[in-house]
Formats: sequence, structure tokens, C-alpha cells
Amino acid sequence: MPLHLKARLSGRVAIIGDLHLGKTLYVYDLTPHVRRAMYSFLDLCKRERVASAVCLGDIYDRPAPSAATRKIAAQWANEFQREGIYLYLLAGNHDAASNSDAPTALE
Repeated sequence: MPLHLKARLSGRVAIIGDLHLGKTLYVYDLTPHVRRAMYSFLDLCKRERVASAVCLGDIYDRPAPSAATRKIAAQWANEFQREGIYLYLLAGNHDAASNSDAPTALE
């Protein structure tokens, strides 16, 4: 583990995984529910004064998420930055872009 990462992970750390932002269940879009869970996690991190937060992958439900879905994730990540909480996003199998023309999921 690089020293800079080790130093930043000192203190309280919160972990979340498998958000699957952009998921639909049959014809029902689960994005509003996932977004609410994402911001509940952010609120928990602020309330508990965590130093770092880690998202363990599968942030998106598809390898090439829509621009709107990527915008939701970017805004969420920016909120962590504004709060001074380091956010580490680890790519999962749903996040790996299989289409070379599509932006990578975590860009």
C-alpha cells in the first residue's frame, strides 16, 4: 500500500459497495433510490466524522453508464471533496468499460 494512501486511510473509515447506479428492475428505474442511499451514506460519513470513505465497486450497473448517471456519481464525489472526506472508488466488474468508445465508468 503506498504511503500516501496509508496516511489518508488513518482515522475513521466508512465503506459502502455495490451501488449499481443506473439499475432498472423490469421497467422501474431504481436510480432515485440508489441516489438517496448514496447521500444517506454521505450524511453518515459527515455525522460520524470519518476521514475516508471507500466504495467497493459496482458503482454503476453497466460498463458504459449514461452521461446523466455519471453526473450523479461525480456530484456525489464532489460533495465528499467539499466536506474534506477522501473518497476512494474501486472498480467492480460492472464498472469495467468493455466498449473502447465509451468513457470509462469511473472517469
